[in-house]
Amino acid sequence: MNNNLKHNFSHQQIIKYPIITDKATRLLENNQYTFIVDRYSTKSTIKSAIEHLFDVEVIKINTCHLPKKKKKSRQIYWFKTKL
Repeated sequence: MNNNLKHNFSHQQIIKYPIITDKATRLLENNQYTFIVDRYSTKSTIKSAIEHLFDVEVIKINTCHLPKKKKKSRQIYWFKTKL
């Protein structure tokens, strides 16, 4: 296992699954791929996992953290994450 991985995740645990939406399908024409990855992984660990699993050279990684969604039930508020 690579010592560079945070929380000692393997490459298969970092990349969860691909996103298949209209926008992601349009990006495939430009050889840009979209994945859901582990919340605690860094850009460098994502890059090494992609390069290891798919045997490609990664040029650039873009990441974003989606905000928590506020939920309400009987005057009780809590936050729900997307994943």
